[in-house]
Amino acid sequence: MKQNNKNKTKFIKIFLLIIIIFAFSNILYSQTYINGKYAYRINLPKTWKISYEPSPENADLVVAENENGSTLSVIIYDDGYYAGKTIENVGINHFINLLKKSFTDVTFIQSETETIDNNKILYATYYAKKDDDNMQIGQYYFLNGTLLYVIQLEAKVNLFPSFEETAKGYVYTFSLTGSKTGKFVSNTKYNFRIAFPEGWTVQSTYIPYKAMDNTNLAIITVDVYDNDEFKGINAKDLDFEELIEGIREKRKDLRVDLKIYTTVDGIPAAHLKYDATEVRGGKQQKITFLDYYIIRESFFYFIQSSVPVGMYLNYKDRFKAVIESFQFTK
Repeated sequence: MKQNNKNKTKFIKIFLLIIIIFAFSNILYSQTYINGKYAYRINLPKTWKISYEPSPENADLVVAENENGSTLSVIIYDDGYYAGKTIENVGINHFINLLKKSFTDVTFIQSETETIDNNKILYATYYAKKDDDNMQIGQYYFLNGTLLYVIQLEAKVNLFPSFEETAKGYVYTFSLTGSKTGKFVSNTKYNFRIAFPEGWTVQSTYIPYKAMDNTNLAIITVDVYDNDEFKGINAKDLDFEELIEGIREKRKDLRVDLKIYTTVDGIPAAHLKYDATEVRGGKQQKITFLDYYIIRESFFYFIQSSVPVGMYLNYKDRFKAVIESFQFTK
């Protein structure tokens, strides 16, 4: 029996190191932007300059610009004209006319149909002029009710092929959240419910769940992993030094403030509070992280709240309320 527990502990150590490194690698080069007004999410490069019009929480236009001046944009048109129509009904000439509002000498190249987030999307490319520069444009079109979502790739002609290859990786992360600003969410597969702060934008169509406040600086994430090796152990079997070692792989300046075993909904949990540097809000800044690790049956639950250090005291009670709201439903 002791040997079995040793094997399980060894598995947990390797497993935690893998998922922590994977999680931080995934967010090291990108940031998830969630738009509550139009109910969509998309990953954007952390190192690019991001701008929002009129504001991050209500953006009709989001622009991510790289060091060469090439841009990836999400543009929203809200017009009753689109209600009940398909991309084919609207037609390519309509999209060309929209492009002509920003470019001259627009010439259609080609189009093709793709599937993103299980939705049929048209991708069309064009040549155009912007001031004296020869540009190439790629646009993805998706209709949902009265909304036309346009994801636009823009670069000088000689830069477009390599830019398109990079930018498409971010385009494919686009999805409708299925949930505008909300509070309570539950998951029948992993048997839990949780209450996010009132007024926050919540992505709850798939795991990991993610909630952001209107500054996009405070973030709460809930992730779950399923593996039979977790059966027969609980969070008190986790080694804090191994957890910290895994996090430090990607956060070299990690400073641990608190490490304790506690309970969440009566189930043992390991809790870490630490500070580390991360790009958030378009700049490098110190972030306070509150991590909770819970093991129940074959499920490993990871709940993380984070916010810039200088804002932490204003969010402390809200983060606490979220953890206290977490409940197992069976």
